[in-house]
Amino acid sequence: NHQEKNARVIEKNGAAVVVLEKQISGKDMYETVKSIILDKAKMAEMGANAKKMAVTDGTEKIFKEILRLYDESQKA
Repeated sequence: NHQEKNARVIEKNGAAVVVLEKQISGKDMYETVKSIILDKAKMAEMGANAKKMAVTDGTEKIFKEILRLYDESQKA
């Protein structure tokens, strides 16, 4: 399951809590979210960790790769 694998990476880096749909009730989900929201330090830490993982120049990287591939195709 690629979605769970991606979520686990984010969780491992301290930027998320993984809650599997098949293993949690609505009340459990509510309590999990509430505990994070009420713990300002935890929420700030998770936010900072998420920022560390963020790819903020993704569009630029994709554009440069497209240009590189285009240039490469013109040489062939």
